[in-house]
Amino acid sequence: MKAHLRNVALVDCVSGWNASVLDEKQIKYLLDNPGVTKDKKVLDLGSGCGASSIAARLSGASQVLANDIDPVATIVTTLNCELNGMKPFPVVSKNLIGTKPENLELILLGDMFHEQQLADRLHCRLRECIRTHRTQVLIGDPGRVQFEGHTIRQHLQKLAGFQLPDSVREQNYGLTTFNNFIFAELYFNTCENT
Repeated sequence: MKAHLRNVALVDCVSGWNASVLDEKQIKYLLDNPGVTKDKKVLDLGSGCGASSIAARLSGASQVLANDIDPVATIVTTLNCELNGMKPFPVVSKNLIGTKPENLELILLGDMFHEQQLADRLHCRLRECIRTHRTQVLIGDPGRVQFEGHTIRQHLQKLAGFQLPDSVREQNYGLTTFNNFIFAELYFNTCENT
């Protein structure tokens, strides 16, 4: 499937799931707010087709690393870079959640809170990045139960919300909005003291 999302052309790599609609919401936020990524070293964790990575690069990120454990996603991300006329950035299929990538200034996550165990692992890893490197974290989520009910949610500040089309609502058990969150400054202080 090929989609054009706000001047970003994409080939979607997720069959049976309208990921391009969720990607569109994350892209919109990043392109409307280029200061979020400008001159930063960015990791797009669970990058899928690379939409957020491409938006980060277009918004002026100094370095981008896309990461998805699906090897098809890594191929599609490279294709999407070429489709958008940009030199491909590094794409890694190794699971980076438990690793310690250095010098990251921003981590992008889009719709990664599918199950409780993954949500717990992500929360631990993000907290460590914030505590150790003062990494900023931008999370996009369509309101999944595993996200809304998780402790991570109480540490986040909502930045933007977007209504999802009816077709996506029907396909995804009535989820209605896609929201962008960032860890609140208070959380940085809490992490430093624990």
